[in-house]
Amino acid sequence: MLLAESLFGWYVGLSIAFAIIVVVVAVVASILTLAQRISQQAPLATAGLNAVAENTSLIPAVHTVNASGLAILKACQTARAALGG
Repeated sequence: MLLAESLFGWYVGLSIAFAIIVVVVAVVASILTLAQRISQQAPLATAGLNAVAENTSLIPAVHTVNASGLAILKACQTARAALGG
């Protein structure tokens, strides 16, 4: 048995290991690149969310406005009925 024949399995194994390492490095590099892009866009997203929170802070007041509107409507209907209309 020649030395090259006995080491063929090692060469194949090392080649496969090298290919796997290259693939893993490429995946990790792409993940890090995407993480950097996300971190650059995070302040913009935070500012947008703060604007949404500020613009929607009055939503609980909608119930009060509706109740006031209904009270005004009922008062108008009562006044109309009292005036004979």
